[in-house]
Amino acid sequence: MKTFADTTGRPWSIAINVNSLRRVKDDVEGFDLMRVVEDQSTINRITTDPFTQVAVLYAVCKPQAETQGVTPEQFGEAMGGDALDAGITALLVELADFFPPHRRGPMKAAIQKLHQIQQKVAQMAIAKIEAPQTEANALAALQSRLDALPEKYGSSSTSPPASQGLTPGHSHSAN
Repeated sequence: MKTFADTTGRPWSIAINVNSLRRVKDDVEGFDLMRVVEDQSTINRITTDPFTQVAVLYAVCKPQAETQGVTPEQFGEAMGGDALDAGITALLVELADFFPPHRRGPMKAAIQKLHQIQQKVAQMAIAKIEAPQTEANALAALQSRLDALPEKYGSSSTSPPASQGLTPGHSHSAN
């Protein structure tokens, strides 16, 4: 059984068994953990959608949450960043261990490949952000937007706006 801690430090144990799989299927609309290996949309949801991730983790941990008096909202509020990543990693490892040996191997290989791909995607994103042209492109786009602003927003003139009925050189005194 794998464990992880939420952002408040509360520990949670992940136990994948027939009952926890049933809770996920019943409680998380349109989601079945048993399809995670063969269905690309299922693996995408569990690895990229934080709403699905929290709902699945809560369904798996529901007996513990109820014993501790933790509502789904409180559980969700304590999930984010490292805690959510640790929870999903623990879930996927436990899910792989749930399967019989002939399905466990491919599942563990898929999890390992997924982590490799996620690391490469992160490296590619960082490289793109750090590329010298990225800052130049961002500044050019900003300048283009500033140039497109109407004159009344971009002017440094100190004249009052025409909507106040004032024009330079005229006063509003009653004669």
